[in-house]
Amino acid sequence: MDFVVLRTLYKIVPDPIVTRMRRWARAYLPASMKSRLKRMDQRARGDVSHRLIERQDAVFSVFEQKLEQLESMVFRKLDALEEQMYRRDADLIARQDHVLALFEQRLEQIERSAFDQIRQWQNDPLLTDEQYVRMQENYHDGQKKRAVYGRLIDKWIPIGGRVLDIGCGDGSLMEQMLEHGCEPIGVDTNTAAVDACLAKKLKVSEVDGLAYLTSQPTASFDAVTCLHVVEHLPNTTLAELVREVHRVLRPGGVFVFETPKIASIYDFTQYYYIDPTHKQPRHHDLLRFLCTDAGFADVAVEDVPTGEESSKLDLDLGSAERDDRARGSMIEPKSIEAARSNGTGNDVEPASVGVLEARETGVEKRLGELERRVRSNFEELHSWLFVARDVRLIATKEAAGPGNDASAPGGSDA
Repeated sequence: MDFVVLRTLYKIVPDPIVTRMRRWARAYLPASMKSRLKRMDQRARGDVSHRLIERQDAVFSVFEQKLEQLESMVFRKLDALEEQMYRRDADLIARQDHVLALFEQRLEQIERSAFDQIRQWQNDPLLTDEQYVRMQENYHDGQKKRAVYGRLIDKWIPIGGRVLDIGCGDGSLMEQMLEHGCEPIGVDTNTAAVDACLAKKLKVSEVDGLAYLTSQPTASFDAVTCLHVVEHLPNTTLAELVREVHRVLRPGGVFVFETPKIASIYDFTQYYYIDPTHKQPRHHDLLRFLCTDAGFADVAVEDVPTGEESSKLDLDLGSAERDDRARGSMIEPKSIEAARSNGTGNDVEPASVGVLEARETGVEKRLGELERRVRSNFEELHSWLFVARDVRLIATKEAAGPGNDASAPGGSDA
């Protein structure tokens, strides 16, 4: 019942009834109002939540639309940027390929030019093979060479051994090996030299030394000689040759090779550049390292005597000549006697004579010391100017151990 109706009834109805109604209203109305207010609050809350949810959905819908638009725009930009980068990369790669092609083309031109020059130099040498052999004969004393070869064979070549002589030339060393009971085999690229060896009935092949070595079986030689060859070889060929020599040697075998001594000024000024086929002088320490690095157990180095003592400066001044110069330039012998008599026949004070004698003795000592210094300095100069022209290296392969077979595969028919 509405509150207005109750209030009207309260005014017109007698007091007892009103009192009852008043009691009823007090009991009923608060609960009714509370229930009504609660329902109203629930409806209001439901309406607000619904509206909030609707607005939230609307906001989310707009946000998703904007996000999709932004994402679509970003992907379009990225696709465009990626396409642009791809075009730039393709352009750079094309330019790089073009530059590389030009570089390779230029490099090929340079290589062809260099090889053409090398072939021209090789095909047009200063000396023919015959001229080279005659030049070697003119500048090498046959008797001295024979003596040097004899000492080499006696000291280093095993008697009766199978020996390979690389760069054998006219076969002089091989002839002496035969006299010592060895079995020499020679190789050389000079046709005239090979013909000279064949005329002497020597076993020789016209082939490059490295090519011959690579065709031989392992451990097939007792010794390998290579006299005045290494200064004719390029670097790669030299290193490979040393390794191949180590391979073909039997255990305990020796590799003997000689080359002009780089420390000999006399050799370089008088002999080294006579040979137009020399490519590069080789220091014996470098050659020693190459042998050690190739596996040789021991490498000895020794000078090859060449008998150049006659070229040294003559320093034999002679003591009489030296004394005459000393007395003539410093103090005459008669001055002391004159001082003793003072020119009147009367003796003078001994002190004056003593001074002159002491002075003469001091001059003699200084002259002697000067002569010793001059001789010492000239001996040092000789050590640079007139040392041995050639140096010899003897590389020994490690001997076979107890568990190794020292016999050589291949034998003499290799």
